Amino acid sequence: MLSTRFAKGTGWMVAGWSALASVSMGWNILLEREEAVDMAAREVQAYFIKDLAYRDWNAHHGGVYVEVSPDTPPNPYLKVPERDIDTPSGRHLTLVNPSYMTRQVFEQTSKKFGIHAHITSLKPIRPENAPDPWERKALGAFERGAKEVMEISDIDGQRYLRLMRPLVTEKPCLKCHEAQGYKVGDIRGGISTSASMAPHEAISNAHMLAVGLGHSLLWLVGMLGIGFFSRRLQTKLEQEQRTAHRLVLTNRSLRTLSAVNQMLVWSDRDEELIEGVCSSIVDIGQQTIAWIALLPRPDAPFPALVACSRQHFKEGQSYKMPDPEQNPDHPIWRCWRDKAPLVIEDLPDGEDPTGLQEQGQRLGFRSMLVMPLRREARIIGMMGIHNHLPHAFSAEEIDLFLEMGGDLAFGLHTLAAQQEHQQAQEAVDFLSHYDQLTHLPNRVMLRHGLETSLDKAQAEGGWAALLALDLAGFRRINDSVGHEAGDRLLQEAARRIQRAVRPQDLVARTGGDDFAIVLQPVHSQLEVEELAQQILNNLTTPVRVQGLHLRLEANIGISLYPQDGQQPDLLLQQAAAALDESRKLGRQRYQFFYKELGESAMARVRLDSEIALALSENQFVLYYQPQINLETGRIVGVEALVRWIHPLHDLTPPQVFIPHAEESGLILPLGAWVLKEGCAQLSRWLDAGLPPLTMGINLSPRQFAEAGLLETIAQVIEETNIPPHLLELEITEGMAMENVQHSFETLEALHRLGVKVAIDDFGTGYSSLGYLRRFPLNTMKIDQSFIVDLTQERESRAIVDAIVGMSHSLGLTVIAEGVETPEQLAVLGRLGCDEVQGFLFSTPLPSDQMENLLRTPPQWKMPAWHPRLR
Repeated sequence: MLSTRFAKGTGWMVAGWSALASVSMGWNILLEREEAVDMAAREVQAYFIKDLAYRDWNAHHGGVYVEVSPDTPPNPYLKVPERDIDTPSGRHLTLVNPSYMTRQVFEQTSKKFGIHAHITSLKPIRPENAPDPWERKALGAFERGAKEVMEISDIDGQRYLRLMRPLVTEKPCLKCHEAQGYKVGDIRGGISTSASMAPHEAISNAHMLAVGLGHSLLWLVGMLGIGFFSRRLQTKLEQEQRTAHRLVLTNRSLRTLSAVNQMLVWSDRDEELIEGVCSSIVDIGQQTIAWIALLPRPDAPFPALVACSRQHFKEGQSYKMPDPEQNPDHPIWRCWRDKAPLVIEDLPDGEDPTGLQEQGQRLGFRSMLVMPLRREARIIGMMGIHNHLPHAFSAEEIDLFLEMGGDLAFGLHTLAAQQEHQQAQEAVDFLSHYDQLTHLPNRVMLRHGLETSLDKAQAEGGWAALLALDLAGFRRINDSVGHEAGDRLLQEAARRIQRAVRPQDLVARTGGDDFAIVLQPVHSQLEVEELAQQILNNLTTPVRVQGLHLRLEANIGISLYPQDGQQPDLLLQQAAAALDESRKLGRQRYQFFYKELGESAMARVRLDSEIALALSENQFVLYYQPQINLETGRIVGVEALVRWIHPLHDLTPPQVFIPHAEESGLILPLGAWVLKEGCAQLSRWLDAGLPPLTMGINLSPRQFAEAGLLETIAQVIEETNIPPHLLELEITEGMAMENVQHSFETLEALHRLGVKVAIDDFGTGYSSLGYLRRFPLNTMKIDQSFIVDLTQERESRAIVDAIVGMSHSLGLTVIAEGVETPEQLAVLGRLGCDEVQGFLFSTPLPSDQMENLLRTPPQWKMPAWHPRLR
């Protein structure tokens, strides 16, 4: 289209320039011809004026006498007196009148200059003065008022410029012409002058030849300029056209990229994004086919087509990925192997083993762009774009499509991350409201459901009941058969509880082996009792786990709305208090809340608040009881014992607050404080130059089960800078056997840390000597209950003897607690006990008094018969 229009434009330019050159040359030739005429006219006029001047001069003087000669004979037509005279000297003169003189001048001019002049008259006296046809025509023009006649006319076959002006009769002329009837002012003839055009036309022709050559050269230069300009213009226009086409393609691709980026922002599903990208490439980008193939799974060898958009397809046509086994050299699979974009400018000619030619002819495309889609460093798929035109993709468009591919891969990655985040968020939301193991509502949902049930009960004027349930003995079963079996038991318990209640009731798991049930509506206490008993009955049916038939038992505490309270928190506290009372009554019992249980619960709440306040206000202090080596009689260690200096009750013993702190969980911050303060005190004693001694610190069950215990101990040792072997942590045998695997792992870690471990109150709990043998222990502490009757009961003495012998066989140090009499000390000495502590030596002392004792220790009398002294 551009070439045709440009050819037409060039043709018009050539025609216009040729016409202009022709007109210019014609115009200049015309000017040259007119110039030739003007030169001849100026020549004729000059001679005419000169001849007329001679005639006027002659007429003014009445004529001129000249000597008669053959060239100037007397004028026979002049009829005046004294026409001829003789001078005294004998010369013969004749009168030459103006007309005769003019004729003589004309003859001389004609001979010398080729200028022909002629005097003619309407009434000629001389025959040669008769006018020729042209002069007659001019005389007729004078009679019509013309002042001058000048024309080019032929004379004897030659071109002459002829000029003729009239002869007007003047007074001097009457001398000769009055007789002819003329009077002053009459036109009596004319004078014509003729100049040959030959010399002037010769000059003009030479000029016209130069004009023709100049214009021809100018026309040729113009044609060359037009050709050069046209070529440059054509090149520029073609370049501009290509640029405009590239801009169209680029803008089209930019619009496509913009649409794709919008989809990347708003799409929330992979399928929606992929299909939208393909549609945008075809609809907005005006491409013939667009497709996307993704790996169906990370370990798949080849991607599979997941979306395709197309236009101008015939019915029944569809795009299919070529078989990678049959067509391994197809551009798609070359791109896949090379992991790099591939552009096909046009379909191949001739035989094509790749199958691309047949595919292009069938689907109507000539060019294609294939690119890999990368998610981080991994290729996750491919994108292909086909166009029905060859060479359809400019470099700019290819760059934009590659950018689009990168954005798409990033979008897929982002969507995958968002979906993973959404799934994680859903999981978090589920875990925030539901128990992961049983899928029952958790504490959060329990409270929400309880509030809803209470609102509904209030609106209906009815009752609601809250049941707190605890599985009795579950922990021992869990430790015996393992956590996996324990989880199955909890799931079965959840199902059985749900089967026992009504569909509208809410069952929640509130922790470990604790459940809660909200009953609404409730019409009587008897209805609640029947449902509670049904729950207990359902749980007692044996459950087969790992080949064992296990029987679950439970306790239930019940609070009623509105009798016991109207606030969710109060009902929860009351149900918990009733559950505690139910446990005291034995297993498989339920207990309704009553007022006295509330008072006890409030007392526990107040104690919680006071303990928390005591921690924040540093009301707790450590007392230290020395441990004496029976062999040397020296203090080799101390046991740190916490005391509470209550602002109202003075010194509060540990048996008042320790059990409650353990139950409420406040034992964790309290135990952490004891650990840090005991180690800090040991560090201060060592810095003061006192001899090294062991610092014994008790760990509570909750502390020992806490996940961050080891990190806390390591941090305290580092902060206080004490030797780890001087720290001895005391645990009970019940704590060690609660979770044998956890105990073994924790004790091994403490051993690697260099910290000593002592079994406290040994003999009062249930333990396995096989497990104790495996534990990395250092010390065995005999409970004071065996020491009290040591001197009266043989059984106690036998037990202590057995403990000492067993401990020594395991390489453990034995400490006897609660030694209060010399007799007890003597028996312990005979039995081979290593160390003792008790009131016989010292009560627990505050740190300053303990420091004085360490500086000036008393001389205790030790039994002389200690086995190691023999």
